[in-house]
Amino acid sequence: MKIINILFVIFPYLLFSQTKMVNTEYDRSSLHVMMINDPFMDKSQIIKNTFVSMPFPDKYNNHLLKERYANVLGKASDIPNKGVPGFKLNGIEDKINNYFKEKKIANQLVSKWLNRNSATGVCNMDMIFKRGLYNATQEDVDEADMLGKDEDALKNSGTSLLKNTFVVVEYFEFIDNEKFARPAAEAIYAAAVENAKKQKNEIMREIQIKAAEAILNAALEKAKGYNVWTHAYLYQLEWNDTIQQNFFNAAWISQSDIQKNRYNDAELKKRIDAFNDPNLFNLKFVGKARATTLISNFKEERSESDQIKEATIRSVDKVYVKLQKKFDVFKTKSSFDISDNGKTCTAKIGMKEGLEGGEKFDVLAPNYRTNGTINWVKKGTIKVDKKSIWDNRFYLTRPQELDKEDAITATSFKGCKSKWIDMNYLIRQQK
Repeated sequence: MKIINILFVIFPYLLFSQTKMVNTEYDRSSLHVMMINDPFMDKSQIIKNTFVSMPFPDKYNNHLLKERYANVLGKASDIPNKGVPGFKLNGIEDKINNYFKEKKIANQLVSKWLNRNSATGVCNMDMIFKRGLYNATQEDVDEADMLGKDEDALKNSGTSLLKNTFVVVEYFEFIDNEKFARPAAEAIYAAAVENAKKQKNEIMREIQIKAAEAILNAALEKAKGYNVWTHAYLYQLEWNDTIQQNFFNAAWISQSDIQKNRYNDAELKKRIDAFNDPNLFNLKFVGKARATTLISNFKEERSESDQIKEATIRSVDKVYVKLQKKFDVFKTKSSFDISDNGKTCTAKIGMKEGLEGGEKFDVLAPNYRTNGTINWVKKGTIKVDKKSIWDNRFYLTRPQELDKEDAITATSFKGCKSKWIDMNYLIRQQK
C-alpha cells in the first residue's frame, strides 16, 4: 500500500520542512452538479443545453460524474404539465434521496476520489495526491513512504478533502410572467368594474371604471417579461471515523494487495460487493436556496436562445451566492493580491459573487496541524470598495466598456495591511 502510505503523512513533513510557500489550492471543496430533468419545462432544450455547457464554478474542484440529469419526478406520463411555479417540487427532497441511493451517487463520488477500477475494485490516491500535495517533490514522497499507517493516512484525507465534497441538484423554471399575472389582474379588474356599475352617479361610475383600467394596464405592463428560476438543493458527502474505518476494513483494495495476493478470489469479490453497498456512503442534505433572473423583454437584436442562456447562467450564479451565504460549510475562500506597500488589495471576485459594495471579508491565515490538516485563523477584516467592483457576470454579448484599458478587472478592498504582503493568506466573506 505504498501510495496510501505516502499520501497524508507527507502533509506535516511538507508543511514544516519547506521554507517556501505552500500552495493552498487543495483546501478548495469539490463539487458535482446535477439538473432535475423535466420534459414539460418551458424552453427545456435551451436550458438543458445551457446547463451542460455553462462554465463550472471556478472556486471549486471539478468532481463531476458522468450522469448530469436526475430523473426524480417520475414517468413523463405521470408529470402534470401545468400549475403554479414550484408545484412539482413537493416532496422533492425525498425523491432526490431515493435517487441518490438507487444510483449510488455517494459511492460514485468516493470512487472518483480513489480512481477506483469498478471491475477489480483497485483504488489509488492519484487524484487526492494531485489536489492535496501540489508542492510534493520525489524526495518528499520517498521520505513519507517510511512513515505512518494506512488508516491514519486515509482518516486525514477524509477530514481535509473527502468531507468537503458537495452535490448541488438544480431545478429550472422558465416563467412567462404575464401568463400568471394576467388572470389575477383581469379578475381584479372585472370585480372593480362590477362594483362600479352599482354606482348610481354616472360620473363616479366612469371614474371608477377608468381607475380600474389604469390599474389593469399598469399590472400588465409590470408583468411583461420572463423569469428564469433556479431552485438548488445542497448535499454533502458524509465522511467520519466510522465510515472511514468501515470502508478501509471492508472494501479497500490496493494494487499492492493484488500483487502480493493478499486476498483470495472470494475475499476480493466480498470487498467489491461491500463497496457497492448503497448504505456504505451517504449524502446528507445541507439546505436549499432559489434565485431568479428577469428577462424584461426579448430584444430583437439578440436571439431568444442567447437571452435565455444568459439569464439561466446568471440565475445559477445567484443561487450559488445564496447557498454560500446561508451555509458556512459551502463558503469558498479566495486568494487576494496586495500592492502599493499594502495600501491596495484586490481579488478576482465581483458581481457574479453578488458583491455590491460594503461586504466584509475575513482575512485568514493557515494554521498547519501536525497531522497534516489545516484550520484557518482570522487575522483581520477588509471591506469591498463600492467604487471598484469587478463586473465578472456572464455575458453572451459583452459590453464594450468592460474591455477598455481602464476597465476594472478585480474588486478592490478597504482595510488592507502592509504586514500581509507576501503572506499565504486567503479571504472569506462574512455573513
